[in-house]
Amino acid sequence: MSDTKADYFATIENAIATQPRTLQLEIGPSEIGMECEHCLAARLMGWPQERDAAWLPFVGTSVHAQLEEIFQPPRWITETRVVVGSILGQQISGTSDLYDLEENVVVDHKIVGQSTLLKAKKGPTPTYRRQAHLYGLGFFRLGFDVKKVVISYLPRNSPILRSGVWHEEEWDPSVALAALDRAERLAEKLMAFASVEERDAYITNLPRAQGCYSCKRYADRPTKAPKTQTVESLLGL
Repeated sequence: MSDTKADYFATIENAIATQPRTLQLEIGPSEIGMECEHCLAARLMGWPQERDAAWLPFVGTSVHAQLEEIFQPPRWITETRVVVGSILGQQISGTSDLYDLEENVVVDHKIVGQSTLLKAKKGPTPTYRRQAHLYGLGFFRLGFDVKKVVISYLPRNSPILRSGVWHEEEWDPSVALAALDRAERLAEKLMAFASVEERDAYITNLPRAQGCYSCKRYADRPTKAPKTQTVESLLGL
């Protein structure tokens, strides 16, 4: 067999591993609102993550790139860098997918599989909901009028675009501010430890959200999931 197969997959995997999204170090709005207290703390303190070639996120990123080409001015603003707030004095920023200038609506694209679509019909997860409202806050800080936020779940596996789920609600800045406050209080607690060893042991024992995808990326991942689940540094310190 030729080397073509090995080189083919290696080329794709290398491209995924060196994408700006994969290499991003700073914590962003999508993580500020995460349910898993363990992973939020690990992210705040800059724990390294072990990642395989992230094929599904790459598919999502590719679709986002196409959507950026589809939505054009004067009505739409795409891929806008916004500052949502700060944690311990460090600005927290992210890139919002879409803003509708006519309706004053912030839209977040999610490219998801069938199981996530089924769950989305019952409402968004706290993580996605907080993220949407954080992006709303980011646009508000830029001087835009924000009336609503939307999470648009687009089907990754269905041949029918409109089989996705559209979740829309009034923008509520208190949701975003509560998420920032939660992360700030956790960061303050983590920074108060006398040693890195004590701090990391504390993080390891923090509650882990059920089904958290990020937990397995950290070296302290448990060999068996806990029976009960609940909901320096990247801060520049």
